[in-house]
Amino acid sequence: MHWLLFAYTFVLAVNVGGALLATAVIFPVWSASPATAKAWTGVVNEAPFFVVVSPIVLLLAIATLIMSGRAPKQRRAWIRVSTGLYLVFFVATLTYFVPGQAALHGTTGVQLAKGGGPQPVIRTACLVT
Repeated sequence: MHWLLFAYTFVLAVNVGGALLATAVIFPVWSASPATAKAWTGVVNEAPFFVVVSPIVLLLAIATLIMSGRAPKQRRAWIRVSTGLYLVFFVATLTYFVPGQAALHGTTGVQLAKGGGPQPVIRTACLVT
């Protein structure tokens, strides 16, 4: 359990660090004005980083939540609450930001099966793939 909790915490810290870097460095460049946002070509594209790191954090969070039953009793509730909150924030991020990003930048580079599917499924696939 300790190695799983350490791995989850470490990868989550890397993910948060990447998000802070994107917020401090990348977002101010393309969000300076609506014209700049529409003309943004993604000279520095943070998407490949988050496409790799976010699913790893998600899988480690789910595994940590499942394995939390093996943790000592005094830590079990803290692990479950913190991991559960991350999962709630992940779902909130998925439902709020992904449609906006798809509208702004499109789904360039996302390989979806022909024939499509319901719109929420396509939005979810854009984030996960």
